Formats: sequence, structure tokens, C-alpha cells
Amino acid sequence: KAFEAGGNIQPRKSILLLLAKSDRREWTSTDIIAAWDADFGKRDAYQFLFVALGASIDSAHGSVLSRKGTPRRYIYQFQDPYLRPYLRITQLPSAEE
Repeated sequence: KAFEAGGNIQPRKSILLLLAKSDRREWTSTDIIAAWDADFGKRDAYQFLFVALGASIDSAHGSVLSRKGTPRRYIYQFQDPYLRPYLRITQLPSAEE
């Protein structure tokens, strides 16, 4: 439920994979934007990221992320600490490929 069913961009999937390969355990929206820029290049607007982050904490999309803090100062982390290594193993390309 956490990943989009199809499409070329798939922001929820891209965000989760960016966070999975990060060496951090918590991220602010600024951290996520910086990671997006590093992998995919700068954008003029990032509303799509905030929509995807909101969906990732929603139970309709698996509640894979949790959020704490106040608006504009949210801190995101994986709801289940085992999800990050699971995504690394199953979704990220290995060094051998």
C-alpha cells in the first residue's frame, strides 16, 4: 500500500527509498528535499513531496512513516524500525549489480 500502483514518478516510493538508503533515522522536510535534490535534481516546487509524505503517514497507505513535532517543523521516521533494512534488502540495487 505504501508504493504507488504505477506511474513514472512515484513520489511515495522514491521518498521511502531515499530515506532507506540514508544514514539517518529521522528527517525534517528540509532533509528530504535535500536528498531529493541530490538524487533527482532541483525542482521549482515541492508540494508533491509534502502530499506524498502526508500519504505515507496515513493508514490508507500503510502508515509506513510517523511524524512528530509541529507543522512546519515535523520530524519523520519509519514507523517500524525494521522497514528501513527491509527496503534496503528488497528495493535498493545491490553493490554487485
